[in-house]
Amino acid sequence: MKLDADIVLQPELMPTDTVTWCGIGDDAHAFNGKFLGGKRTIRSLYGSPFFYKLGPKAVVEQLNIVDVIEVDGRGTIANESSGLIAAVFANGPIRQKEPANKAIYSGSLVGTVETGGAVISCAHFGDVEAWAEGDGVIGGLVGYNQGFLLACYHSGKEKNLVNNAGTAKTYAGVGRFSPGSYAFSCYYNIDADPEKSDYKSLNHGKHAFPVHIDVMQSDKFVNGTDPITVLKDDNINYEQVHQVWTNQHMSLNNALVIFNDADENTMNESHRAWFTANYQSYKFTYTPGEYPRVQ
Repeated sequence: MKLDADIVLQPELMPTDTVTWCGIGDDAHAFNGKFLGGKRTIRSLYGSPFFYKLGPKAVVEQLNIVDVIEVDGRGTIANESSGLIAAVFANGPIRQKEPANKAIYSGSLVGTVETGGAVISCAHFGDVEAWAEGDGVIGGLVGYNQGFLLACYHSGKEKNLVNNAGTAKTYAGVGRFSPGSYAFSCYYNIDADPEKSDYKSLNHGKHAFPVHIDVMQSDKFVNGTDPITVLKDDNINYEQVHQVWTNQHMSLNNALVIFNDADENTMNESHRAWFTANYQSYKFTYTPGEYPRVQ
């Protein structure tokens, strides 16, 4: 399936009539096809995530999500995904409709990246407002990562709409993560919320790392071969080596190249084959004074 035009999900002639998007698929019928966004834009999402759930054979790539009204779910792209999501950008604030159960994992793009799922070369620019209490978690990119994230970033604030959230947490990048998950060369803009201290201890290969906006809008962040300078934390072992990765703080495009060349068994076989054939189209372009985008 290829998108050949932008889609506006709300009526333009009668803007007071809000149309509820029902989502593609449901909990028992995950989308397992290929959705090639063609760098097109989906505008004014209201209702379900665009895909209710992505299965292990799904590929969603080269897509823009803008002007989200409200999401009745745990992410704009999908509630859960064991598929491959690549070069998808969400622009603007994202607000979650109040759910009956708030002990859930929510993110701007995906609620839970399941084992075998991957999110590559994706970003969100804007604030995230969601509901979490108890064991619930809100992430700037994903709520719960059980799979693989590569070369992703977030710039915005996270707000928990529950007044007395208890132990529920908000995180600027990755919310909760499982022991078998990975997150390499993923970052968040610390200048978007300078008072926020996401993690008492940052784990290499698991978390998004904080950088300043001038770094995120530099050529070094996009194409450099030297390690990216992230904010220091006394609890981090910056010399730690994780499997074949010599340094987690790589530039976005350098990470894509190294991952493609590495003998890494992080993604499932079909996702790996698709990534190897198409990763050049997931590279970011540097534009002075702007956040990098896949062009």
